[in-house]
Amino acid sequence: MIIQNPEFLLLLPLLIYPAFLAYKKSGYARKITTARTVTMLVIIIAAASPAITQTSDAATQQKLNILKDNTTSMQAIQKPEISVQGNEKTFVLGNNSQIFSQAAQNIEQGSENLLITDGQTQQTTNKLIREAKQKNASISIYTLREKSETSITIDGPSTTVPGAENTFNVEISSTKNKDIPVTITLNGSETYTRQINESYSFDRQFDTKGEYTIEAHINSTDQFSTNNHYYKTVQVREKPKILTIGSRGPLESNLEDFYNIETSQNIPENLEDYYTVIMKKKTSNSELETYLAEGNGLVYTASMKEDLPGYLPVRISSEDERDSGAKVVLLIDASFGTGTCVEGGEGFCFETSSKGGNAKESIQIAYSLVDSLKQNNKVGVLAYNRDSYLISRPKSLAFNRESLKQKISRISPSGPSFHDQGLDGATQFVESNDTVVMIADGEIGDFETKKNVPTDIRNIASGMEAKLITIGVGETPNKPLLQDIARTTGGYYLENNEAGRLNFKFGAGGGTSEYKPIAVVNPNHFITQGLELDGTVTGFNPVEVKRSADKLAAASNSQPVLSSWRYGLGRVAAFSADNKNLERLSNSDPSLVSRTVSWSVGNPYRKKDDWENVKDASRPEKPVAKASYQAKGLNKQSKNLYSAEITANSLGFNQWNGETYAYNYNTEKQNIGQDMDKLQSIPQQTGGRIYDSENIGQLPKRLAEVDRKVEKQVSLAPYLISLALIMFLGEVGYRKRNGRL
Repeated sequence: MIIQNPEFLLLLPLLIYPAFLAYKKSGYARKITTARTVTMLVIIIAAASPAITQTSDAATQQKLNILKDNTTSMQAIQKPEISVQGNEKTFVLGNNSQIFSQAAQNIEQGSENLLITDGQTQQTTNKLIREAKQKNASISIYTLREKSETSITIDGPSTTVPGAENTFNVEISSTKNKDIPVTITLNGSETYTRQINESYSFDRQFDTKGEYTIEAHINSTDQFSTNNHYYKTVQVREKPKILTIGSRGPLESNLEDFYNIETSQNIPENLEDYYTVIMKKKTSNSELETYLAEGNGLVYTASMKEDLPGYLPVRISSEDERDSGAKVVLLIDASFGTGTCVEGGEGFCFETSSKGGNAKESIQIAYSLVDSLKQNNKVGVLAYNRDSYLISRPKSLAFNRESLKQKISRISPSGPSFHDQGLDGATQFVESNDTVVMIADGEIGDFETKKNVPTDIRNIASGMEAKLITIGVGETPNKPLLQDIARTTGGYYLENNEAGRLNFKFGAGGGTSEYKPIAVVNPNHFITQGLELDGTVTGFNPVEVKRSADKLAAASNSQPVLSSWRYGLGRVAAFSADNKNLERLSNSDPSLVSRTVSWSVGNPYRKKDDWENVKDASRPEKPVAKASYQAKGLNKQSKNLYSAEITANSLGFNQWNGETYAYNYNTEKQNIGQDMDKLQSIPQQTGGRIYDSENIGQLPKRLAEVDRKVEKQVSLAPYLISLALIMFLGEVGYRKRNGRL
């Protein structure tokens, strides 16, 4: 039973006096006083609104919703003729590329859905699949017939420097399974013709600064004519000027194709002309901190054996600190899944536990981490569903590994996913230098939304002193939420197959002479995004990463290899392994070195007095013009930055203030045909099927009656009011019978 308005029960003490009077009286007076007291008691209880929960079996016919995509790219598809009846709904129109998020908004509780779309979008299917699972709905895909259509695009760098080798890719998207003749024109004069099936790559060097153009076109008579031409501009700028401190070596040779490098043994007084400084030799200069705070860069490769300057993202660690390991709390989502709400049940929600959620995977990952982490780490474990509960306080794995593994294996999933309760519980066992590893799907259902779980967990994360690393589990984890709360604390998100990176993050330290394999530990930074490392290094420095900095790459003994942070407006990166010229890293993982320098350089235009720039654009977006000064029509955005949208005269090459830019066809016409590689995962994970014109007749057979449990709240107040009325009328009748009205 549920009491909805318990405050009315505070009136019950008022009945003590009339009850006392009834006790003192006798005969007729006692009966009347007792009846009135009981009537008032029933009225007070009715005002408190008691309710009970009733469960019933309901046989309902599944709804068939036919969801139609009517975006521009669907014009390259033959109009489907579907022989089944259903509630047809066009869920997306025109140039909208948010296909799957729009479809998710049209999924109804317990429904059968037939999705008619080409799937041409940059979105993943995760949100749509998650919504279908939460609402116990299935989604089927209809196989479409494609019209004859071909499009062309050019991919490659938009800016480069003189003499650098640049690779450009001409890509064809076509419903025709054959080679397409393509004409490529460079800078309006050089012309090449190639037969291309899917893509063609070519390399090009530009010897002098300036603007260059590339055009590719095909001769094709099909639905769209505009997507048969593609235009691209390349801005060849002077090499950014950088300064290296120390003797010239292999590092400078590896970078000089892209940068104008000057070498010095000491930091000069004036650093204004340099985009970044590579410090291969430890030296001090009072102007360096100001230089960094104003938005410039620094890459530190020098020795770290002694006291380090405060602008570096690392600090010297003692031998005891290196041997002590880290304190880590594993937070396991041990729920069955999310909650849901009864349709038409006036907001009444209940737990959904029939599918078991992703708790098993969370438990397996936690078990594997405890099994593989270094023994000097202190590891604690909490699990959560509706509330958090302690499995083990943080203890050294040297003595507690096996018992901790046994405790984790005994965790039994139950209840809904109150992620906020789990994170709040974990914060009780960590301090500023510790780490919480949250292993969860991050799913938020109706039940959790009504309990303010999304808001509460973000508030808890924003107040954490420890770092939070989130690991998404299941086929469709709520990545945006897990990323958001992790980044709020200075942590990051990992996919379930990336959990092994934590073995590189947490460890015991070790010797400095042994070669160790390295790996990316934070894959969400500009430097490391999409990067896999293959090398081994030695020469580790005795350092640890500062609290607000990012450890980007580490060795198998968890020693940091590359760390970064922002110092004021500046970008600072520190290599704490290999030698000052990064020779071993440059040979095995050159992208790690080049990306680090590129990140530290930042905006390549910021040192110029006056500059203008218009990036290439595509319909329906307007080109955006930017300048360092108040050019006509531009609005001030910040210091030395003005911008505004401009109108292109036509598709092709256009000019603004002497700057050439390309304006291309609508991106909705770029990817052609039905993307079944992406779409097939939807029916696979939601219990749907893939239909075509031949087997669509089988779909109505799936729309049988479905038995389901329906829970609803039934208020007892009307019954209690009726009882009170009957008692009052009975009292009146009794008094009339006794002649005492």
